[in-house]
Amino acid sequence: MKHWVVNASVFVLCMVAGVWVFADRSLPAWLLLRELQASKPITYTPKKTSFTVEAPAFGELQAGSSTSISVPQVRTGGLKVFWIVKDGSAVKKGDTLVEFDASELIQQTQETNNSLEATLRQLEMTVLRGNSDTGQVIVDREIAGMELEKATTQAPKDRDIFTRNEIIEGELNIDLSNTKVSELGGKVETKKSLNNTSQRILVIERKQHESKRDMLRQSLGSLKILAPHDGLVLQKKEGWWMDQGTSAGDTRWPGTVILTIPDISTMKARVYVLESDAGNLRIGQTGHIVVDSHPGLRFNSTVERMETLARPLEKESPVKYFEVLLKIDAKDSQVLRPGKMVRARITVAELKDALVVPRGALSEENRKFFVWVDRPGAPEKRAVEIGPGDGARIALLSGVREGESVLLNPPKAEIQKKDTNTAPQLSKGIGPR
Repeated sequence: MKHWVVNASVFVLCMVAGVWVFADRSLPAWLLLRELQASKPITYTPKKTSFTVEAPAFGELQAGSSTSISVPQVRTGGLKVFWIVKDGSAVKKGDTLVEFDASELIQQTQETNNSLEATLRQLEMTVLRGNSDTGQVIVDREIAGMELEKATTQAPKDRDIFTRNEIIEGELNIDLSNTKVSELGGKVETKKSLNNTSQRILVIERKQHESKRDMLRQSLGSLKILAPHDGLVLQKKEGWWMDQGTSAGDTRWPGTVILTIPDISTMKARVYVLESDAGNLRIGQTGHIVVDSHPGLRFNSTVERMETLARPLEKESPVKYFEVLLKIDAKDSQVLRPGKMVRARITVAELKDALVVPRGALSEENRKFFVWVDRPGAPEKRAVEIGPGDGARIALLSGVREGESVLLNPPKAEIQKKDTNTAPQLSKGIGPR
């Protein structure tokens, strides 16, 4: 009995070993064939047709050009806003856009006028006093000249009549008179020079005050800004100090743009194209836009400008977009207004007689692209050259001929590997005949 059990056990082990050897060599080919037969292929047969590739975009409308309204260029520093038109108001040419507070300029004008009057009075007094002082010195010089003449004519010179001391005293009087005349002559020139210098300084001060007065008068005349033409007024909202626009009571510095009046007769769209969709995007390409508020209307557009670098729209976002400016082929449309959201589609490629397949039929390995062509018995893995495409379809430039069908459900990676390893065995006829 025990001998029979041992023999049975050995037989079972031999059977298991044989099955294992058979499975290791021949079973993969059978399993592969069964798996390929069991997975029903979904095929697609491309035909040559025209193919248009469009890049989607989104953004908002803006005016083709606009007039900037800035704070007047005054030298008095910042100006306080007294009144300003509401954001989005429609204005006519000549309407008041903004008024600035004039109280500080009026005070400065009064102070400048007072300083100017004081300078004029001082200049007048300087002229009169200078003329008086100079005239007195001239009189003193003339008197000194008369004394010199008298001392010269009456000086004792005869040694027989006058004593030596009298002669010496006469000569000293002549020298003293000469010195006095010379000193008074120099004093006249000095007085004239000082008087002229004082007058020139006061004249310069007068011109400074007059210049400041004229500047203040001009500044007072520019505190009210009028609309240069008809349009829609938009407040400038840029920078942390102007993120809410400008309102009454705010102080703005000269040259700061606070309002814009866009020219809505010609409109443009600033849109953003996903980086992966912008590979074939070029200036001059055409497309169309649709305004979100009027989805039933389409407007033709042309790419006028595009940024050279893609940037994220949100901080620390990995998704990047190219900023594109579209010129819209429409004038004086009541639908197109600055700030409205739009959707755009830009034609980036147009092909004729192209073989187009769904992107699901494409496989990528080591930066090379493949498709599985449906063949009798087993699909064929074939390298292809791809062309332009969109998010759903792509054009095949070579590798597939018209009339051939490609698999939309390519075999899995492990099946592809098995197929490569076992293809010679299948070609030798392993499997059902």
